Amino acid sequence: MESFCLLCALRDHIELSLHSSGGVVSPTKIFDNLNYFSSFFQRYQQEDAHEFLQCLLDRLESCCSKLKNDLSSIDDCLVKKVFGGRLVSRLCCCNCGHVSSTYEPLNDLSLEIEDADSLSTALESFTKVEKIEDLELNFRCENCKEQVSVEKQLMLDQAPSVATFHLKRFKTEGTYIEKIDKHVDFPLELDLQPYAVGNERNNVSITFVATIYKIT
Repeated sequence: MESFCLLCALRDHIELSLHSSGGVVSPTKIFDNLNYFSSFFQRYQQEDAHEFLQCLLDRLESCCSKLKNDLSSIDDCLVKKVFGGRLVSRLCCCNCGHVSSTYEPLNDLSLEIEDADSLSTALESFTKVEKIEDLELNFRCENCKEQVSVEKQLMLDQAPSVATFHLKRFKTEGTYIEKIDKHVDFPLELDLQPYAVGNERNNVSITFVATIYKIT
């Protein structure tokens, strides 16, 4: 019923790409309807690629949800099937060793690259164990009931079928914003096992097919 259908536009663009002889294929329908994704997006303006990806996936998920309500035979949302994964945040009590876990869905991973020259190094930094010893933060262990220091670690609990990584290319120091303008290496194939929990039970090796988005 809407004047613009994202699912139709994506279908037409994919069909055009498949039948293209190798020339440039422009996503004209999507470009002409940027306001559908966000009122802040304007044609011929420099926009944030990562923000556009998030808005596109949100809209696509909304379209799939409406379609699912009309067709009960449809299973989980396409966005979740393709891009969906899950992070786990693990807090380990330094007093008794008790571990508590919190789970969070994800469609992409935002990675710090100031001290990383490759995607693998950025992922290692993202998943490294961080010791938090500031007792003023009031970490109270649910097991030993003491106010303790903890070790925190973020890991992949469920790997997405298509992994999308957002490289944080801007850093802020007070009121000064600086762009991190450097090359970041990434492989054509990426093994996510080192960054996932339970990797001895789950094969989470993927082919690196996602676009790496950056803040522009």
